Amino acid sequence: ENDENATFEEYIMRNKDLFHNIKINISINKEVLRGRQALKNMNPTNDVYSFEEDAFLLYLKQKLKKITVKELHKRYKNQSKHDEYNFPKSDVTGEELKSRLDTLDKEGGLRYQILISKALKKLQGDQPSEDMDVTPATPGGDKEQKEDCISLLDESARKDALAGESMVEITLTGRSFSPTNLKIRESYLKNNSVFLKDVLKKTSAVKNMKQIGFSEFDDKFKGHEFGAAFHPDTFSRFLLYCQNNDIQEKYFAIQDRWDAFNKESEKSLNEAVKKLQEDCESRIRSMQNVIEKEKSQLTRIFDHCLEKDLKQIRLLYKSQLFAHTQTMQSVFDSKKHDIESFYTSEIGKMKEIYYANQAIRRVALEKEKINIENMLQKALPESSLVSLLILSDVLKIDELRVICLNRLSKNFQAFRTSPVLGSSLLLESTLTELMDQLTDDTLLSLYDDVDYSFPRALVEKELKYRQSIHLEKYRQMTTNELIHELDHGQPVFPAILESELSHRRDKVPYVTMELPEPSQLAKTPKTPTATPSMFKSVVSPSAGAHKFPRTMVDADCLTIRQMHHKKYQSIYASHSRISDGWGKWYFEVEILKFDNQYGSSLSIGWGVPYLTLDSKIIGVSPNDRHQSGFSIHSDGLFYCNGQRFVLDETLKEGDIIGVSLNQDIKSKSFQPSSSVMSSMMDSENATSEHTTSFFINGEAIQIKNEHDIQVVDAQYNLYPACSIYNGIPDSAIVVRFNFAGPFKYTPPRLHAAYGDELKSSRYDREIEKKIMNSDGYL
Repeated sequence: ENDENATFEEYIMRNKDLFHNIKINISINKEVLRGRQALKNMNPTNDVYSFEEDAFLLYLKQKLKKITVKELHKRYKNQSKHDEYNFPKSDVTGEELKSRLDTLDKEGGLRYQILISKALKKLQGDQPSEDMDVTPATPGGDKEQKEDCISLLDESARKDALAGESMVEITLTGRSFSPTNLKIRESYLKNNSVFLKDVLKKTSAVKNMKQIGFSEFDDKFKGHEFGAAFHPDTFSRFLLYCQNNDIQEKYFAIQDRWDAFNKESEKSLNEAVKKLQEDCESRIRSMQNVIEKEKSQLTRIFDHCLEKDLKQIRLLYKSQLFAHTQTMQSVFDSKKHDIESFYTSEIGKMKEIYYANQAIRRVALEKEKINIENMLQKALPESSLVSLLILSDVLKIDELRVICLNRLSKNFQAFRTSPVLGSSLLLESTLTELMDQLTDDTLLSLYDDVDYSFPRALVEKELKYRQSIHLEKYRQMTTNELIHELDHGQPVFPAILESELSHRRDKVPYVTMELPEPSQLAKTPKTPTATPSMFKSVVSPSAGAHKFPRTMVDADCLTIRQMHHKKYQSIYASHSRISDGWGKWYFEVEILKFDNQYGSSLSIGWGVPYLTLDSKIIGVSPNDRHQSGFSIHSDGLFYCNGQRFVLDETLKEGDIIGVSLNQDIKSKSFQPSSSVMSSMMDSENATSEHTTSFFINGEAIQIKNEHDIQVVDAQYNLYPACSIYNGIPDSAIVVRFNFAGPFKYTPPRLHAAYGDELKSSRYDREIEKKIMNSDGYL
């Protein structure tokens, strides 16, 4: 039976006679038939709304405001009858149209903006309204632009007077012009000038008109250079500004809009096109998945037939499978072409309307920009800027003063020789503000020049301030950065940069390698009156040199040279770190010259105080408190308070040894075991939680699988130090300590330079305070 719900249709053919007895069963998979038919009838863009459809829906919404589902469906059907190509959805429902309209409102983006503009244009009957004139304005192209400021003011004043506004008549008299009367609304003057507001407050009105005057012959202006500040042309421009005191804001606003329009370019368009292309590719992939699914199902069925049916017709099955597969591929190619054509058309329409709208926007912006520029030029022409600046100081008009200063500073070369800038009517604060807005190069050219009339002291003062700013900037830079800036940059003040470099070259580092008296290192304060010098060993590099005849410290106070000598020599840094301290510290030591022949050796690390330094080796030799310190030895050994550990590598020339000390956090770290540990403590079970770490060329060394080595002493006093034995005649072992950076390798996290002057000096002051307030040992 032909059951619609059945998956297969079964057909049986029987033929029985004298010569034949045949029974043939034919099974047809209805899903395959339906799938193939669905593929042929598939419209992959049926649920996609075209540009024309979306614009029509938005047009209906704008026109009818509250449109019902029924009315929406009816109008779409009518439109489809007239334009079936652009409105192909014959079976669409009103609910689907309403849902699409709601989706459009939430969509946003460039496509939506273009659709709205198209809908509004259709709503206006494709005719621009009178207030949408996009014809570009040209300077001097209309009658109003040809009129001068006084004529404009007269016309405006006449209208205000007829409207019953309170008016002010201003009389101007001077040497180079006849007496002139200007009229303006009183509120304009009060809103812009503090000086005129006070004057008008004391002036009585006659028939709604107040009268005031300004004269170049006034005694208070005698002996002053005021240029054309009271000339009718200048004063009329000031009054025109009062009528349009937001002209500068409008100018900057239109400039910002113009810049944004030009920068916008096609970015938003490209984003919209990309979105459509992604939608197109998504639909093609979706349809391809359907095709592949049908191919897979068809192949599976034919494979089943090959297993069950006669061998003689297997070739027929294979040919049929190939033919059906090719048919499906043809269907896919056809539908893919339809999808690509649809989206190509959509993208083309969107681009066309976008470029048309951009052209309209450009013309409208150009017109607005030209109009505002014309108004600004009319009110504040460059030729009157200095006179208007004087007028703004005399009449106390802050906004006008700021505008004039901004425009003067942008083209200062055109005004620098103006004698009016030397007017005593200009406030010193105004000129100072002008200097502040000039570039460094302009200030330097003024410093080297004398052809200007304003006070030179203002230039020198501003230049000195700029130099101090650059000096502070240079102080924050590393020495390498300063050298790079000097060699490859373009420093505005190279002398300031060179002086900072010279200062750094001549300055003794805060932490140095010194040759102290051995007794200094042995001192541990016990009284409240102890001073930091007792534990910092602050002495000159030459102190005690007679006790180290074969050891030299270079002028940088960081480089140590050990000549041939038959004894170990130990050299300590000027500042130590004690158990009561805090912080995370790091320093590096570079081996500049070293040869391990003839028993020469080198130890680098933390030294402890000794009664005498004679033949002492840091990390190996104990002091009176059974402390030895920590050191990494050139023969591949590491010493921790006299206890020895073997490392995987030895030290050689060119190696950089990093050493850190963590006095901040408690850490579970390696703690060497030794029979002398108990005697190292001043009290039972007293121990420090601070740790030290060593690095060879940036790689941390490990002692029993631990990077951090615990400082097992509750009252330690550790100095950066090195011990050297040079057994080679006529040669030197040279090492350089680096306490301040920049370092060759990145220090451990949050570790500061050991010789950071700001942090180290603060550390020393706090330690000194602790010593002065306690009776105990360091």
